[in-house]
Amino acid sequence: MNKTILAETKRAYCEETRNLNFRASKSVPVLDAVTIMCAALGCKDNESGYNNFKPGFLLALPQDANVTLAREGSVCVYVKLPKGHTLKLDARTQRAMMIDEYHPQKDGSVRLWWD
Repeated sequence: MNKTILAETKRAYCEETRNLNFRASKSVPVLDAVTIMCAALGCKDNESGYNNFKPGFLLALPQDANVTLAREGSVCVYVKLPKGHTLKLDARTQRAMMIDEYHPQKDGSVRLWWD
């Protein structure tokens, strides 16, 4: 697990030092993203840690994805797959993951946001 990203994310989500306009300095693998968000939110992967977000939701992403953790008013992640792959979450998966916003980005990543 990337300790720098863990520290950045914990600071962004901590009540004393919260940052509502945060994006981690680099991406991490899906499993690391789950572990980091559990630590930052003080919850288990299947528990709600912040509004409708559960870190375990990220386990529905392809395991070869890279995740950039963020906080843009609420929980946000940017998901990028290796070249030649695309991320398409159908409406049912989006509802199951309780994603409030799903936006493809110009760089090929997809922005997922929970409120």
